[in-house]
Amino acid sequence: MSDGRADPVADELAIRRLLAEYCHAYDDKRADDFAALFTEDAEFRVFDQVRKGRTEIHDHIGVQSPG
Repeated sequence: MSDGRADPVADELAIRRLLAEYCHAYDDKRADDFAALFTEDAEFRVFDQVRKGRTEIHDHIGVQSPG
């Protein structure tokens, strides 16, 4: 049961899980999973490219060149 106080350990673990899922979904070009990590009004910025909203973020994953 929560007493309303922040749990920094749980917060850090959640952030680490999110970051790992972000990296794996992007690297694996799992566009559905990657886009689901963002809010509907998110902006994804890389260098001079901006993708606005989940749909553009989703569609961006499939066009990345192999590294």
